[in-house]
This record gives sequence, structure tokens and C-alpha cells, in this order.
Amino acid sequence: MAVYLADDTYDHNTNPNVISATGLLKPLKAIILTRSIPIEGETDLASLIASKVGTAIHDGIEDAWRNRAYTALKRLGYPEKVYSNIRINPKVPGINNDIDIYLEQRAEKTLSNGWIISGKFDFIAEGQLEDFKSKKVWAWIFRTKDDEQEFVHQGSIYRWLFPKIITQDTIAIDYLFTDWKANDAKKDASYPQSQIIQRKYPLMGEHEIEVWMTNRTNSIEQFTGLPQGSMPACTPIELWQKDPVYKYYKDAAKTVRSTKNFPNDAAGAYARLAQEGVGIVKEFKGEVKRCHYCSASPVCQQRESLELSGLLKPL
Repeated sequence: MAVYLADDTYDHNTNPNVISATGLLKPLKAIILTRSIPIEGETDLASLIASKVGTAIHDGIEDAWRNRAYTALKRLGYPEKVYSNIRINPKVPGINNDIDIYLEQRAEKTLSNGWIISGKFDFIAEGQLEDFKSKKVWAWIFRTKDDEQEFVHQGSIYRWLFPKIITQDTIAIDYLFTDWKANDAKKDASYPQSQIIQRKYPLMGEHEIEVWMTNRTNSIEQFTGLPQGSMPACTPIELWQKDPVYKYYKDAAKTVRSTKNFPNDAAGAYARLAQEGVGIVKEFKGEVKRCHYCSASPVCQQRESLELSGLLKPL
């Protein structure tokens, strides 16, 4: 099991001017630290489990489409005229009435500032880009507009790299929840109602995403080599930080248990204080999560301060 978890099958590129599409989406500080500071020490195998599960799902999907797509589609009830026209990774797209399916293709393209952007998409069917994400349910429940903007950037970069085969104006994100429970879905409307959910997001234009990538890579150059204190700190959103909770205590001398909690609602807490005329309000900042999954964490001074403050707790 340890060998399986430590096995790295990613097709790395050692050129310092190359950065992957997914690498470009990470927090700026994490990008710089992982590229410029040697990170040594023993690998925490437990931290690799989620990544390996995701890789296994991707590999399984690719294997099924490459080797057994016709059999599977027949079993699903598709007529022969559909599955007999499927072509996997054709060199020339859009021939006759063929259904073009592309799997796990990589391309590179150079920006005007010399940086090379590399990207490998998951799946394209008839021009529609799809990306598979195995997630825990909390990632769906607490998703933000910034999370969704990350999907837009990712898909837009892939279309910039593969304009001939990505012809649709959206990216379809296919969520597969690894800890989904049917009973929780019945009781909570905010809980994902199926173990697999697809959402589509509109892509940016070619010029717009090229400007974004250029600005991003320029920022990497600008802050590389500077002390960590001079780098942009990871934001609460980048840290996957939970919202703060404001707790009202009617008796200021007894703060073991609050009278009422106000999640992310300071105004509500202080309105209750004004209404009662006595007591105290305390703010409890939300915990951060991303540091546990960041490869720059071992050398990051911001991670150290978050641990000291109690905002980053052990898994």
C-alpha cells in the first residue's frame, strides 16, 4: 500500500518556465514556494490518499473508454449506430458523422512573456470539455463563487490550448462524492441529492484568459526570491477557511457556553447584545483546511503562524 501511495505517475516537466494549468490555479504563495524552496522530509502517505483515489478514477474512466466503450454503451442501451461511430483520440476531428471522444491529451503553448503553459484535460465529447473531480461532500456544500471561478479558469486554459477540439463554450464539472450518504440527502436540501452531479460553467474568451495567465506568471516572477513576508499571503478563500462565528454571552463572566451563536453574522450578534443590554460578544475565526493538502506547507511561515493561532488544527 505504501508503494502504491508513493508511486508518482504524473508526467512532470522540469523546465522552470513551464507551469501546468492546474498548477497556475494554486495560491500564488504556494506556487512560488514549491518552485523555489527545496522541500525535504518524509512523505506523509496519508496525505496522498485523496490524490490517489482521484487518479484511480481518472485512469479507470480512460481505460473503460479506450478498451470497452462499445460493450459498455451497448449495455447502457445505446444503438449500434451510435457506438459504432465513436472514435477515440482521432488525429483529424469532425469527419462525417463520427462521434469524437478525446481522453487525457497534453499540449503546451507559449505566452508573450516566455512562460510555457502546459495542460492535460480529462475528457472531451463532441467538443464539450468535461473534468472529473472526486470530492468530499463538504467541498460541495461550502463551495464559493471563487471555487467556481477556478473551474472557469481551468476550462478556459484548456480551450486556449486545444481550440480545434474544444468547441463548446462551457466546461462541465462532474463531481463524484466519495463520502455521500443517501439518508443525509433526504434530510438536507443543501446536501448533494445524488452521488454524481454535473454542473456547467461558461468559459472566458481567448484574449481574456491569455491576459489572466500573463498577469499570473508575471506575479510569480515578481515575488520569486523575496522573503516570505514580502509575498502575498494566502487569502481566507485560498485557505478554505470557514466563516467566523460570533457568540453572544448574556453573562460576561460565564463564557463556557454561549447564549446564542451567530455564524458569519457580527451585526446579528451585536444587535442581540443591544437588545439584552448586558453581556459580551466574542468572535471565533473559522479554521483553515488547505494547508493540510498544500505541498508548500512544510516550509510555509504563514502555515506556522496559523498553527500557533489555533486556526490550523491537526487532521
